[in-house]
Formats: sequence, C-alpha cells, structure tokens
Amino acid sequence: MVNKNNPAPYGRIIEMMFLYGSPSQEETPRPLARDRWLQSTADQLRGNSLLAAIDSLSIAVLNDRLRDTGIEVVKSSGEQPLTEPPAQVQSAETPYKWFNHAWTLLTREDWRKALSPRVWTDWLLTVLRMAFSMGFLWEMRYYGSIGHWILGGSNDRLEQFLDGTIPLIPWVDSSTPNSQRNVHPIIRDVVRQGIAVREFLRDQQGNHGDELLTDAVSIIRSNAQSMSELESLFVDIRQNDARGAKTMYESIFYSLRERESSDGGQDYYALIRKMSNRTAVISPGVEWIALMASIACGNPGGEANLRELNAQLNQVGLHPPVHDLIHLLEIAGLANGSADADEGVRIQSAY
Repeated sequence: MVNKNNPAPYGRIIEMMFLYGSPSQEETPRPLARDRWLQSTADQLRGNSLLAAIDSLSIAVLNDRLRDTGIEVVKSSGEQPLTEPPAQVQSAETPYKWFNHAWTLLTREDWRKALSPRVWTDWLLTVLRMAFSMGFLWEMRYYGSIGHWILGGSNDRLEQFLDGTIPLIPWVDSSTPNSQRNVHPIIRDVVRQGIAVREFLRDQQGNHGDELLTDAVSIIRSNAQSMSELESLFVDIRQNDARGAKTMYESIFYSLRERESSDGGQDYYALIRKMSNRTAVISPGVEWIALMASIACGNPGGEANLRELNAQLNQVGLHPPVHDLIHLLEIAGLANGSADADEGVRIQSAY
C-alpha cells in the first residue's frame, strides 16, 4: 500500500509501544492495541448503519485494488508474538505507559458512546501521533543515556540515568522569542545522538556475540579504542549522520507538527507549529489540549486538576509552564476556577 519494498512494520511498532506501556500485573497474553480498536469499532458499526455501509464498501474497494499484489484487507486479529520490554524500560515513566492508558481509556464503551464517530476517530489518531513520535524520541534518549552511562564508568543501574524529570522536548514560555523556542535542533540532536549510539552498540554486539547489556558494557569499558569511539559521538553531535537519522527525525517531526488539510482547514490536533523552514515551536491546537485534559479526567463528564493533567503530560515527556497550560485550557473552555489556584485549577472533560 505504501508502494515500496520492505516497508517499515508500523503495525508491529505500535503494538510494541503499547506492550511496553502495559501494567506489569496485566493478564497474559496481553491485549493488543488493534484488538481493542477492532472491538470498539465493531460496536460502533453495529449502532450506525451508514458507517457500516461505508466500512464494507471501503474494504471491498481496497481488496479489489490490492488483489494483484496478493495482499488482502482483513478485519480479524491473530495472536502475534512480541518481545517483553527490558526491565529498565518497564520501570521508567515513558510515553509508552501514557499510550497504553490513553488507548485503553478511549476504546472503552463509555468514551465511544460519548464522542461522535468523527471526534472519536480524530482523538484515537492523535493518540497514535503522540505515541509514535514521543515513543521514538524516548527511544533515542534511551540510547543516548546508555552512552553516557558507559562513558561515566558508574556502577549505578541504568535506570538511574533514565531521568523522567527532563522533558523530551522543552516547552518554553510562549512569551519567549521564537528563536529561543525552536524545537527543530533539539529533536534533531537527540535523534542523531540516539541513532549513533544505537549503531555503535550494534557493531559492538556483532564483535562480541550475544552478551547481555551489562556484559557488553564491561567489554566496551575495558577497550580504550571502543571508549574513544563512543566518546567521539558526543563531541560534535551534528557530525553524526548515521544511517536512518534523517528518516527517524522526519517521522517524529511530521507526527507532531501542524498539517495542512486539502480543504485549507487548520490542524487543531497538532503539538508543534512550523514557523519557517528552520523554526518550529510548541503551540498546541485547541483539540489537542481538549484531548489531553479529557484523558486526565478519566471519564466522560469527569473532572481533574492541573496537577493531574501535568502528570499525564510529564509521562508523555512534556513539562509545560503553568500559565501557558492554564491559558490553553481557558481558550478551550475547560478551566474551571481562578488561574491563581495554579495546580489546583479544576479541569472539565471536553465531553
């Protein structure tokens, strides 16, 4: 469908991210993201004859066009073996945990019934955009952290280097000049560094077999040449144009930024606004903040406070200034109470 040989397995990537955010005590085998969506969509179609007709027609058209390729559109989900997350990933606060929570929440019956089919679909797509982009960005930060851990020579556990208090993308005060709010170089540098360290570790594993990470680290630390090579990756990040860095950066940035629609309408679900070819700033759309606030509220018609919303955003990797967040909530009509209350400001669900 993407007209290329060996395309990236996006479905499997999303399932891995969903699994990596699963509560550790959840049943086995763990539910798949697609299964939750398929079940919720089937329930949606049963109550809407027009959508059911459109769905059937779409499947028929796609199958007709794909017949020569040997691909068939299916609406059933088989079990797919997935790798369990490393312990340090499962114990950390990650965008994967937010994704698992948000997707599970929005595919519940109460949310499906509370939202119109269009809004429900748009919200789920926005969750996917955030999970895909911030999940990959967290992975890049993860590899950079491994590199610093190796170079530091510390015997501390890797988990201590996965600092969740550091945002994946800095949310600078909106009153600051755009040049100081520009997220372009920040995202690019995190990706370059992460890809470079990941390729370095893969090369090292190829040289030393199937050692566990801790064993491989000991080998690298005992080899002066390997340590010098790793250190050079952090000296001038902008020289790291490892294979895949550009594609990774573009995938992350495109998922986050404001998109143009065919009818000229505005993308209200974006996190980042592109100001020029070299400048892009965090400037969430009104529907983006409505979605995030509603997830923090938990239930249709529910309430939360600013502290609870902040906790959700921190898990995604965002640490917004309080007054910026309150301003966005006020524009969306979701803030309830005085702005002077700071984190005690009450928030209403958008639906």
